[in-house]
Amino acid sequence: MYLTFFLALLTTSCLSTGSGSARKNELFILKKRVLTLERQLEASRQHRQSSSTTTSKRLATNLKRLDSLEGKIHNMLGLIDALKVGVITGRYPGLEAGSDSIASAITDLQLRTQTIEETQTTLLKEFKTLVSMYGKKKLARKSKKRKKITSLVQMRSSFAKRRYRHVAEDGEAVVVKLEGNKRQEALYLLAESTFKLGKIRDAALHFNELVEIGESKYAAQAKIRLGDCFRHLGDLATAKLFYQDLVDNHPQSAEADKASAKLESLAKK
Repeated sequence: MYLTFFLALLTTSCLSTGSGSARKNELFILKKRVLTLERQLEASRQHRQSSSTTTSKRLATNLKRLDSLEGKIHNMLGLIDALKVGVITGRYPGLEAGSDSIASAITDLQLRTQTIEETQTTLLKEFKTLVSMYGKKKLARKSKKRKKITSLVQMRSSFAKRRYRHVAEDGEAVVVKLEGNKRQEALYLLAESTFKLGKIRDAALHFNELVEIGESKYAAQAKIRLGDCFRHLGDLATAKLFYQDLVDNHPQSAEADKASAKLESLAKK
């Protein structure tokens, strides 16, 4: 889907200069880079899901261990109560006849209790760390409840206030409901917000979708951002192709001057 319109655009514009064979190679490179980007993004999402599952399992295991330890402590408290009765009556429950091990039993019980308390302290620290980490996230969600962005007007307002995270979270749902120029504007706000948040791969895919639309007042801005995205990802060859395409097909735009400067900088590397 991402490449269909992009191919048509480059065939009629970027590919208009230079030899046909060289431009076909450049087109193949662009196609390969975008496909690779999509695969990397999917792999990253699967990794985040796996990491979340692992953390949840650790939390469940610690809770189970803590419950078991709590039961042992209750048993120990019962033994201590029984020992108190034995000290008062002079007979410790469970002692063999003729044994003078009440003091010994008390010492042993103290050591066992100390060991359990130390183990409990360690587990509680780990448990509190996990609970604090997840609890803060839940509290943050509860304390920072906000009204979801559901319209282009709200997207403009949030973007103007630099609430890029809100635009990135809710923007896709708004884009799919719009058509024409409004859809292009919403898609640009979404793409620019993800770029400013440092989500380079997501931003590249959104900007590429904007380029695939065809003629648009955001075409030059989208192309220079695509060049920036691939430059940040370390793919300088693809970045140069987008910058050059911008210079060739939008020479009167402000972005063309910026792209020329970036091409000169990359040529020195």
